[in-house]
Amino acid sequence: MDGFPFAGPIVIGTGWYVPERVRFADIDGDGRDEVILIADDGTLRAYPNVNGLDGFPFAGPIVIGTGWHVPERVFFGQIGR
Repeated sequence: MDGFPFAGPIVIGTGWYVPERVRFADIDGDGRDEVILIADDGTLRAYPNVNGLDGFPFAGPIVIGTGWHVPERVFFGQIGR
């Protein structure tokens, strides 16, 4: 491997103040991880990764579940294709 393999950082989001409530998983099977927020009210909100790392990569949230109030008991795997 020649040189340092990584480019500079890319901002992928702001306002995520509680890391314990954030997950990354490819839940639509496209090979790119979505960001999933476990909200205080127990709602799971997925932010689809629509651009890889080309510009701001995430679309607006889609509610994918409710009633998940204990973040340490929420896990995701690849669900799609």
